[in-house]
Amino acid sequence: MELCLHPHLTDKWKKMTRKEAKRAKREGNTYDPTKVLEVRFLRNLIDEFLE
Repeated sequence: MELCLHPHLTDKWKKMTRKEAKRAKREGNTYDPTKVLEVRFLRNLIDEFLE
C-alpha cells in the first residue's frame, strides 16, 4: 500500500512515526523507521481505527 495513493492515512503515518521515535528514545534504542514501522504499520493502524 502506498501512502501517496491514500492521503487520509498520511497523518496517521506521521503520528505513528513520531510516537515510535519518542518511545525508542525513552528506551535508549536506536530508531530505524524503515524496519520498525513497516512491520507494525497495519497493526497500529487497526488499533488507531478501533479507538
